[in-house]
Amino acid sequence: MPNTNKDNPFAEGTLAKYREVIDNIFQDAGLSYWFYDTETGLFDVSSSVLLQNHYNPAEFTNTTIERWKTYVHPDDVDKAVGTFVQLAERQIDVMDCDYRMRNADGQYIYFRIIGSVSMYNLNGKPLRLAGTMQNINDAKEAEIRLRRRDGLLEAVASCANILVNARTINYGQSIHNVLQVLGSAAGVDRVYIWKNYNDAKTGRLRASQIYEWSPGAEPMQGNVIVQDVDFDEVAPSWRGTLTAGKCVNNIVRLMTKAEQDHLLPQNIISILVAPIIFQDKFWGFIGFDNCRSERIWDESESGILRSVGSMIASTINRHETELVLAEEQQLLDRIIETAPVNIIQSRNGIIERINRKAAEIFHCAPGQPATDIYGSKELRDKVWSIIQKDGIYYNNDFILTPSGGTERRFIAVIFTIGTADSGGTGERAIGWFVDVTDMRKTEANLIKAKNDADIATRAKSDFLARMSHEIRTPMNAVLGLIYLCLQTELTDKQRDYLVKTQTAANNLLGIINDILDFSKIEAGKIELERIAFRLSDVLSELRDVIEFTAKEKGLKLEITVSPGVVDNLIGDPLRLRQILLNLLSNAVKFTLDGSVIVTVKDIPQDEEKHQDLYKLEFLVTDTGIGLTEEQMKHIFDSFAQADTSTVRKYGGTGLGLSIVKRLVELMDGQISVESEAGKGATFRFTAYFIRTAAQTDESSAVLLYRRRVLVVDDENDTREVIVELVKTLNLQADAAASGSEALEKLALATRYGNPYELVLMDWRMPRMDGIETIRQIHKQDSIITPPHIVMISAYDRQDCVQQTQGLNVAGVLVKPVKINDLKQLLKTAFRILKQQNVAPVQEIKTDIKGAKVLLAEDNKINQLVASELLKTYGIEFTIANNGREAVEAVKAKDFDLILMDVQMPEMDGLTATQTIRQLSKPGIARLPILAMTANALDTDYQKSLDVGMNDHLTKPIDPAKLRLALEKWIKR
Repeated sequence: MPNTNKDNPFAEGTLAKYREVIDNIFQDAGLSYWFYDTETGLFDVSSSVLLQNHYNPAEFTNTTIERWKTYVHPDDVDKAVGTFVQLAERQIDVMDCDYRMRNADGQYIYFRIIGSVSMYNLNGKPLRLAGTMQNINDAKEAEIRLRRRDGLLEAVASCANILVNARTINYGQSIHNVLQVLGSAAGVDRVYIWKNYNDAKTGRLRASQIYEWSPGAEPMQGNVIVQDVDFDEVAPSWRGTLTAGKCVNNIVRLMTKAEQDHLLPQNIISILVAPIIFQDKFWGFIGFDNCRSERIWDESESGILRSVGSMIASTINRHETELVLAEEQQLLDRIIETAPVNIIQSRNGIIERINRKAAEIFHCAPGQPATDIYGSKELRDKVWSIIQKDGIYYNNDFILTPSGGTERRFIAVIFTIGTADSGGTGERAIGWFVDVTDMRKTEANLIKAKNDADIATRAKSDFLARMSHEIRTPMNAVLGLIYLCLQTELTDKQRDYLVKTQTAANNLLGIINDILDFSKIEAGKIELERIAFRLSDVLSELRDVIEFTAKEKGLKLEITVSPGVVDNLIGDPLRLRQILLNLLSNAVKFTLDGSVIVTVKDIPQDEEKHQDLYKLEFLVTDTGIGLTEEQMKHIFDSFAQADTSTVRKYGGTGLGLSIVKRLVELMDGQISVESEAGKGATFRFTAYFIRTAAQTDESSAVLLYRRRVLVVDDENDTREVIVELVKTLNLQADAAASGSEALEKLALATRYGNPYELVLMDWRMPRMDGIETIRQIHKQDSIITPPHIVMISAYDRQDCVQQTQGLNVAGVLVKPVKINDLKQLLKTAFRILKQQNVAPVQEIKTDIKGAKVLLAEDNKINQLVASELLKTYGIEFTIANNGREAVEAVKAKDFDLILMDVQMPEMDGLTATQTIRQLSKPGIARLPILAMTANALDTDYQKSLDVGMNDHLTKPIDPAKLRLALEKWIKR
């Protein structure tokens, strides 16, 4: 109140007392009173309300209007000043105004100012204004909250309407409109939606902002700060709060440092984050930012905003589903339209949809009857009767003749969605027709081509088998005779020639073996054996084979086995020997001086695949010419050689290492080479075996000495060579030229108490092959103790092994038979036989001594063999070199028996026999004529009988059988 009694102390004191009384009254009422002097422009406010709101009353005593304005909220200054002006100018009689004033704590408080003119001058102009000032902050905020809540409820209702009517085409704009409505109603600066996802790599929860409305703040959409955010790094407490369905509601300055670091760069002062829970999952959240003032939301507001989140998530999910469905439908439409099959869809018997390919073939279009596809009512009725029964029709050879076209074949699948009636109609039917007309033609051509290929494959296999037989058989004779010849006394020059011949023959055999092995590998016909063997035996044989060549070149050959390597193994010793022999042969071939070293060591097993197997590593190291980097890239390729100069200098087919690689891989191993040109090479390979118990070591002499062996082979030269090889090993060897002869000899040997312990049986023989002969041996009662049997074949060894399974065969030898292979196999076979002491064969008493025999034979070697046998029997013989000489000899002289070769020049044995039987000489009809031939088929035997022969002896002539025949037919 302005002081107008400065010169009257009594009045001033009295006024102060009145003022104190009034202040107390107003304070009790929660009011302050105020005065404004229009002449001085000064305010005076009582202290009651000021003190309650932490104001300093002195600041409001006799203060100016300008100073008073500094306490008024900037937004309310115009309203407050304007009201005073209106009252002072008598535009209004009473002022009643609400506005905010800043208290001493810096907070703005709502006050209600009521006043009127309390004094006028003589001219009626207001001199003083007076009134009350009341704190209405609580009521005002309650009113604002209520108004804001009502606004939010209206906004949510509006948003629900927007979201319900949102469509895919305006979906983005609908979400933006929702955010705008919510943001405006909430009175915030920025509203946004975030969506959660799980990081596929770390499994952590992350989120990105997908929508935003920001009229009062800098937009954040697209900013990296709101993309791919890790919850646990930025706001570790938010995840639990939001997942529980609660809001994050706070002022940024009161939040954690991590949260401030993320929010302050976005100019956020206070924030409300409401969770979006969709289908019981924490889908994401909706956020409301105040970027210009601090604000704490009440529970009713946050509850309202939580409710709108689920609606937003549902709409977004619906939109995303619609997009996926739309894309899927578009994809399906595209697939149907561009499908290489014919697709037809009908509804109620009318074509509803037909893709381009089907329209081109069937000449149909939507709107036409679906039955036009079938071409006949009978076919249509047949198809639909099956659909009615089974629900689907399938035919992989459905024949249709499209209108105006030719007959075509389809794979047809027709089914209905709904119920098909007998008339071929239904709610919806879909047919798939795959045109296989050309495919059927191709299949027919392929079947023909396959048959042709099968024929060609069989022809190739037959050719390879024949080639194997035809090549190996003479090679058996060549190598065997060379070996036998080398056991005789020879001059140095003769021995040199024979050794060189032997080397050349072995090289030729190696080439043949490579070609045949490569063919079998390419055809996938190579399988490994699993038999017991000694590693030391394999290495010893290798040394025997390679040592001579190495010494001849002055090379040092070393074979080293690391300590602890198991000697007794189960595997394929033949293929292991083949691998090592190839590598060793190459090492010796390409090494001019120095050494060749073989190292064997075991490798610890840690691979689950081979945990029960025994892994060995073999290294073949030489000091030879070595290989370049380029050469090593192709060294294991088929037909590969280092270069053409190497081929010219050292020879070879280039198949050896390719075969070696394939064999190593069959043993589950790997092979590699380390080399440098001019500095030698190391070939390293691994292989897997099974460890087995130690075998009893018996010397060859003990195992083989004087054992009886029967060699069965229809090839004369082969049989002779094998017999001689067996004899060089101190065994007793006899021969049989056929399976039937072998049965006879085995029975005869049993009868005389000196049975054969082992039979070397040829596989492929005429009339009765080796396999059938083995079966007959086990069936014969006259063969009390069947011998052990080793098969011999010029064909594929593996095929022979497979064919003899279950026949208790002790082993298989492949022609040409080599002495080392024979020795090793015989040792293996005889290890399982008990030593037997048997009586010698009893001498057969005969009365053929002095008999006269005509020997008709054109082959000088056979003449020599037969002559020597006849001499030992004390028989007088005459030789005829052909059939014509035989006829003339019979005319000129009497004989007790004729041994007649069948195939002879000038006149064969069959013709000669017919001619002799027609002679008028007395006793000619009773003269025994025995055929001697290499032809051992049943038809050959019958031909001999048909022309008048009495018996049939198969070459090569077996001495025992010849003797029996002579005893049988010579009658004196």
